[in-house]
Amino acid sequence: MDRKAGVLGRFGPDDGAALRAAVTDAGPGPTAILVDDVEDLIDTALEAGVLALPATNAVRIVAGSTDSMASIYRGLVPLARRSRCGVLLGPYRAIDGELLGVRTSANIDPRPGRALLVERGTLTRVQVALPWRG
Repeated sequence: MDRKAGVLGRFGPDDGAALRAAVTDAGPGPTAILVDDVEDLIDTALEAGVLALPATNAVRIVAGSTDSMASIYRGLVPLARRSRCGVLLGPYRAIDGELLGVRTSANIDPRPGRALLVERGTLTRVQVALPWRG
């Protein structure tokens, strides 16, 4: 990952203390923590580090497969489920909405980037943009 302005770094499963230090060193203000493949971080130092960050200072954004996340009952996944906010990227199944407390119909629009934005029980169809390749 190239170092970019505002990016604190890339952290692995054992880097919980390094993550907390980087967020502390960044100073006051909100920090967005992006966690990919959250199902692979259960009971790791990194998951503990993310959970230890004050909710007033950190927005946690997690990504993972709905099949795996549906059977995880501790750590970051239930925290994300309780928020009832997220994006379901297509193709998705009717059951996938249950992760965020909503009922959905099966994805009927197969175009890339089609998704459902879930905000506390409200569904909005959205198009997720591709990175600009200038």
